[in-house]
Amino acid sequence: MVAATAATLLWCSGCTIGDGAAVTSPETDAAASASAGATGDPELVESLGRTFGDDVDRAAAVLVDGDSVRSAFVHADDTTMFEFGSISKLLLGLLMADSIERGEVAPDDPVGAHLDLGSSDAAATTLEQLATHHSGLPPTPTESDDADPYPDAPGALVDFVTGLEVPSAPEPDYGNVGPALLGAALSAASGETYPELLRERVLEPAGMDDSVVVATRADVPSTLEPGYTLAGIPVDPWTYGDYAPTGGVAGSAADLTALARAIIDGRFSDSAALDPHLRLDSDSSLGYLWVIEERPARTLAWHDARTGGYSSALLIDREAGTAAIVLWNAPGDSEEVARRILLLAD
Repeated sequence: MVAATAATLLWCSGCTIGDGAAVTSPETDAAASASAGATGDPELVESLGRTFGDDVDRAAAVLVDGDSVRSAFVHADDTTMFEFGSISKLLLGLLMADSIERGEVAPDDPVGAHLDLGSSDAAATTLEQLATHHSGLPPTPTESDDADPYPDAPGALVDFVTGLEVPSAPEPDYGNVGPALLGAALSAASGETYPELLRERVLEPAGMDDSVVVATRADVPSTLEPGYTLAGIPVDPWTYGDYAPTGGVAGSAADLTALARAIIDGRFSDSAALDPHLRLDSDSSLGYLWVIEERPARTLAWHDARTGGYSSALLIDREAGTAAIVLWNAPGDSEEVARRILLLAD
């Protein structure tokens, strides 16, 4: 399927949002949020409305506006740990740009130059194709609803990919296997494990002190908030094995705030990951795994995410110096909430 817009590329587009019932006024919205355990900036709390209302809800919302950081929380704070899901891909994109700058890889390198994929069709896929969802690889290794679709066994990614038939002229299509393969290639080119590489070159420079890569059950942080379906059913944390680059980072709102600042005017403000590398339509492109949305009022660099028991969104307006962050321990529409929050900076 050709993705006509950035939204159709995104894994969690179309997710429903918790209790989205209409309310009678902003005042009752705020009261409902407060009674559900929301604390923090009053205007930000009000903007959350009735999105988060269940006893099991844990959520964090942050608005970065220049030097100002405003936040609101539901039974949480800025150190509460959540699964980032596909926001992990944004970190992978920054890592790819860094690896290119160091001369370890080139965008047009075939992935088979860095990984032993034998005679697999996928061996000829370039790193840039992997970084722009343009590889022809499937979305996930297994079909899943809330269950973890990623095998933990070492070597599972390469074993899966080497058995695939890949079209010679693939169309752009969002997926998780391609980014995982990209992460493996960057790791091989550097001689370091992926968690080591990401920590050294992205997490530490960005100031993402709490973030961890969750590859195995032993990596799951003890402070990770339990995840739930939208029906309130507990969901086990996902562990990613070789697929960790595609969605395996867990962290806090403080971590994503640090990342937003690093993108706006810090360590990664000039990263080639945020340059357009594949045009999707008249107002959207892909950087290296970043969605670039070009609207008359603003240009956003962003991504959202959904795992079995969590959702997240990070939207950054680099020109205005603003960003919106939402983390939630349920697979709802965090992107919609983040867009609502970003409007408070206008």
